[in-house]
Amino acid sequence: MRDAELTTLNEFGDAMLAAFTTVQSYVLSVPEDERLRTTLTTRDWQVVLPQVEPPLVAIQRAEYLALALPWTDVVEAHKAAHDVLMATVVQSTDGTDPWSTALNKDENVLMRAMNIVGTKRRELLRTYPTSVTKV
Repeated sequence: MRDAELTTLNEFGDAMLAAFTTVQSYVLSVPEDERLRTTLTTRDWQVVLPQVEPPLVAIQRAEYLALALPWTDVVEAHKAAHDVLMATVVQSTDGTDPWSTALNKDENVLMRAMNIVGTKRRELLRTYPTSVTKV
């Protein structure tokens, strides 16, 4: 059982980290005025799609894996991070920058999510059954 928990958590943690880094790459590579547009034409969407698709796919993969997580604290932390990631990649409605806002808060929801995954992993490893009865 513990091996399955660790595998599930590790796969989710890797996917979440991939989503974070892919969104960060998007933020750093796309000019702010383009990222924070409040309207997109069909032609604009065709232009930005190659930049938006990788982060969206990474976010969706983490979201898919989160469905199998049995730990409420990890799921709640993921939901908060997911909201920031999606708001960063999806068209802005008011021109604000959700990425910068999230990073500048006292409690960075992205780091909190990664810290909770790390804490849960340490807990699972610490309580890993090491004594096996020989038959």
